[in-house]
Amino acid sequence: LPATYTNVYIGNAGEGQLVHFANYTQYRFVASVNKVGTGTQTAALVDVSNAANLVEIADAAAAGEHTLDSAWTALPAWAVGEKIIKPMAKSTVTTDDPIYRSFALYLR
Repeated sequence: LPATYTNVYIGNAGEGQLVHFANYTQYRFVASVNKVGTGTQTAALVDVSNAANLVEIADAAAAGEHTLDSAWTALPAWAVGEKIIKPMAKSTVTTDDPIYRSFALYLR
């Protein structure tokens, strides 16, 4: 992984998904990963129209299988209406090579 966000999935410009945020106030971001490497790896769901709009979760634990969970968190101000978001990741050690198994975004 590079030190800046990169697409986790290569197809269709990162495999963006449409999310309808209306009527929701909280999100929960859960990512499953086999962490390979020693850096702090950060997974994110990024708005394709504005990369500054994202939700992220960092993994500073040792290598191995992990389920990362943001817990229920207030939606950021940008999360209104419909947005296309895509999974991205970065690491503080650019030779890290994690295997992301799933990204899930729950709303309530």
